[in-house]
Amino acid sequence: MAAQPAFNATLTRIGFNNDAIAAINLNQIMTSESLIGMTKDDVEQLMKVIYSSQGQPVIVMPFMA
Repeated sequence: MAAQPAFNATLTRIGFNNDAIAAINLNQIMTSESLIGMTKDDVEQLMKVIYSSQGQPVIVMPFMA
C-alpha cells in the first residue's frame, strides 16, 4: 500500500518522531482517509497515546475499530 508510506513521510515532515508515528499506526491510523470521521474526543485520545509513547511503552487504544 503506497498510501501508508506517504502518510508516514508527511507525519515526519510535520515533526512527528518515529515513536509517535508508530503509535499512530498501531491505532489503525495509516492513511489520511483514516482521519475521516474522527471526533474531537478521538483526536484528544490519540494525542494522549502519542504523548505516552515518548519514552514509555506504547498503549494501543483502537478507538477506530
